[in-house]
Amino acid sequence: EQLTSSPGYHAHPAWSPKGDRIAFVRGNAPAGRIPNISGTLVLLDLASGREQELPTPHPVAGTSVWSPDGTRIVCGLRVPDAGCLLHEINLAGGEPKVRQIQYRRYSLVGSWVDVAWNPRHNELFFAAERGGAPQIWSMPSGNPPILIQMPLTRHRPEDIVQLHKISAVPDGSGVVFSAVVVNGKGDYELYR
Repeated sequence: EQLTSSPGYHAHPAWSPKGDRIAFVRGNAPAGRIPNISGTLVLLDLASGREQELPTPHPVAGTSVWSPDGTRIVCGLRVPDAGCLLHEINLAGGEPKVRQIQYRRYSLVGSWVDVAWNPRHNELFFAAERGGAPQIWSMPSGNPPILIQMPLTRHRPEDIVQLHKISAVPDGSGVVFSAVVVNGKGDYELYR
């Protein structure tokens, strides 16, 4: 069953916790061999079929994830001269409000980020390039007084790693992701 029909390429769907809406990215055709679609964040209401664009200050450049209570969405936005940084979109109370929750701390920040929300803890997992090599990271969600971004992997720039599609473990104990070490075995494998 086809769910969307508006113009553009539709990709990177994320179900709301209640299962009544899907957030997705609408953009142009992907370039390159990895079909990452950048563009506009859109909410699809499954009951009515209505698509609602969520205004963001910059293009979405990554996957999105819903908060466990369904009131917020976190996704990466491609900020000029800064790379792809995580932003939170608060859907409660009328007009969506966008707030940047991550700031550039490294000289090298990649242009794409995959994100997952830990369902048991106030924590976001994300796969992104920071400081020259792609890593899996963890950071608190919300608005903590001190933001700590902690790498959970230790890939080196010479490893030539590609990370994709990240998912939090349902019991909150970690994350599962797909990765390939190009100059290693060369196959995509799942890691926890």
